[in-house]
Amino acid sequence: RPLVETDAFEYKYIMSGQVEYLINGEKILLGPGDSLLFDGRIPHTPVNMGQDTASMLVIYFFQEK
Repeated sequence: RPLVETDAFEYKYIMSGQVEYLINGEKILLGPGDSLLFDGRIPHTPVNMGQDTASMLVIYFFQEK
């Protein structure tokens, strides 16, 4: 999947599976119970690292303009 950008801060909470995030050239491996907060304007992409479906809670924090 290509890198994406979101005009918001993103919070990810991994509920099941293993997900690797590529953010600004850095790889971050997350498993159940792990969470991540980052600036979604930085190019990023998630990759499911397991054989099973990964599920996560995603919350976007948009700024008022």
